[in-house]
Amino acid sequence: MVIIIALTYLGWVRLLVVKSGSMAPAVPVNSLLLIIPKQSPFNSEEVYKSGEVISFRPDGEKAFVTHRVVGVSEKDGQTLYETKGDANSSNDPKLIPQSSVFGKMAFSFPGLGSLASFLNSFLGLFLIVVLPASLVILQEVLTIQKELETMKGGVNVSKKALVAPLLVILFLLSATPVLSLFSGTVILTDNSLSTRETFLADHLVINEVYYQVDAGHGLDSPKDRGVKTSSNTASNTNTGADSSNTANASLSTTCAIDQSNSSNLNTNINVESNTGGNSASGNTGSGSVSSATASASISVSNSSNSNSASCGNGQNDEWIELFNPTSSDISLKGWTLTDNSGKTTKITADKKIKAGGFALLSKSASTWKFWNPNPTALKIELGKQIGDGLDDAGDRLILKNPAGQVIDSLSYGANVSIFNPAIPLVLLGSSFERKTPGFDTDTAFDFVARTPPTPGN
Repeated sequence: MVIIIALTYLGWVRLLVVKSGSMAPAVPVNSLLLIIPKQSPFNSEEVYKSGEVISFRPDGEKAFVTHRVVGVSEKDGQTLYETKGDANSSNDPKLIPQSSVFGKMAFSFPGLGSLASFLNSFLGLFLIVVLPASLVILQEVLTIQKELETMKGGVNVSKKALVAPLLVILFLLSATPVLSLFSGTVILTDNSLSTRETFLADHLVINEVYYQVDAGHGLDSPKDRGVKTSSNTASNTNTGADSSNTANASLSTTCAIDQSNSSNLNTNINVESNTGGNSASGNTGSGSVSSATASASISVSNSSNSNSASCGNGQNDEWIELFNPTSSDISLKGWTLTDNSGKTTKITADKKIKAGGFALLSKSASTWKFWNPNPTALKIELGKQIGDGLDDAGDRLILKNPAGQVIDSLSYGANVSIFNPAIPLVLLGSSFERKTPGFDTDTAFDFVARTPPTPGN
């Protein structure tokens, strides 16, 4: 380990931590990579070969990408590499010039990246480096002070004046190699096709969107069901004395019809008969009988049929999933979502999304009766739809924090205002979701269709 620290300090090797799984299983997440830079005396290769794993910075970005070389070509006197993550289905979309290559992977140490990341944190640095080093240095300083006091003819030196500067100097000398070992060494390998790799470890991301509501999971947004209001306005210009003006304005409202039918059929039949007081006596079978008029009456009546209809927008069962990739809980109160209509939906609930946790946003709690979301996910009822509803043909979403800063954004379908190309449309009843939760390159390549959707997972 001492040798690796020394070589790292000289810049002859570089340690990088893998934060995504595009090179799995050969290089799993949280592996610690030993990279030999191009300028290292240990690097004897001028051109890397197919099959070798190289680290590069695409388009001059700060973040590293580590993928395997699958092809080498020459153009205008420059060597170009075609690269691919082992876990990816396709090659990276851009060729990598030799000038963008940092170096070649020599070894990988699975699992050690977690330790390196911990050491690179404030708590890890304090517990593993600062605290033990301070105790050792303090002991050595006190020993030196004691030796000086026992020296014959020694100079009377104040103990406080001696300990303070020596403590600072010795600490810097001991901590510098360790700090240089892990500073700026995070490697980010995405499992998407993009070469722009940025792991967002400092804020929330929109992780999954369900907008194509099928019949088995509630109702779609009113706009996608044809629920809308349009109006025509008219104005008069002839307003002089004794003038007659007519202004016509028409309102056309299309809405979901909530119809109620009530049918209660009552049939009453009343039969009355009258024989007219007829009687026959002493009739021996011959002669005739005279009678008064006989009559009968029948009455039939039906009643109570009613129908009613009302115009309403109905339920909107679209939902959005947020993910917190940070190491701290984050309050969602005051965060907003805006769609292409410009309408903003604000989170008013004073709830926190846990570190590494998910939050599910919907108009009301009734949406979740159609699903089996992860019970550990935070559920927030917005009380209204997101914007004017998530359009099935294409829309955009902009997530802002309470200070009004844009934290994350995306677009899908026909809307290319954020991503161009946009996230492809999904089938009815499906969602689109990040391939790796929290991993964001600000491109549509971060997302994949999910059938069925996975709320809270």
